Amino acid sequence: MKRVQMLGCSLVLLLGLACNSTSSDEVKEAKQDNARKLDSQQRTDGNGVNPIPEKGDMNFLVNVYSMSLFDQRLSRMVAEKKGHIRLQRFASMLTKDHQALDKQVTGLAAAKQVTLPADISNRQQREIDRLQRTAGDAFNRSCVDVLYDVHRRMIRDFENQAKNAGDAVIKTFAAGALPGLYSHLDSLGSLRKQFPPLKDSTYIPVLQ
Repeated sequence: MKRVQMLGCSLVLLLGLACNSTSSDEVKEAKQDNARKLDSQQRTDGNGVNPIPEKGDMNFLVNVYSMSLFDQRLSRMVAEKKGHIRLQRFASMLTKDHQALDKQVTGLAAAKQVTLPADISNRQQREIDRLQRTAGDAFNRSCVDVLYDVHRRMIRDFENQAKNAGDAVIKTFAAGALPGLYSHLDSLGSLRKQFPPLKDSTYIPVLQ
């Protein structure tokens, strides 16, 4: 009887692990949906009327939107955990700026028929969960470290799109957003001097 109960518990555990390992990733699903749209257009629209953007441009919008959601989620955590007052002020400003950015991205996505993710990626969620387990100085330092790296990577991608985007409207959007991102990175650089990264940081980049 005990053996049957143990087998039953093991089966439940394995099923639970299987469900977790196959949980959907909203960002990946959005990119897959966009790839299907692009493939369908290439197979059916031979005259190039109102073409949707190329793959790189579509992925750019998906990444920008997911990172904006991630930054806003992290900014809310700063308020909830009552992070350092300098960090709270920056997080409040960041939330407003990203809400404005979201409007631009959603407008572009609607016009260009690009599917955006309904939530952050699984990797981004794991980073949120990791930061949720920190507190005090460790939280302040980890949070600044993550935001600094996120913005550094975002600037790299925005600069690339400002030069190389295939869609003219997306190229203009990327170029126009760069001054704000540079300003954010400057502010984070200043915060980083007060809250240097932890030596044993386990941060995994959430934007490739």
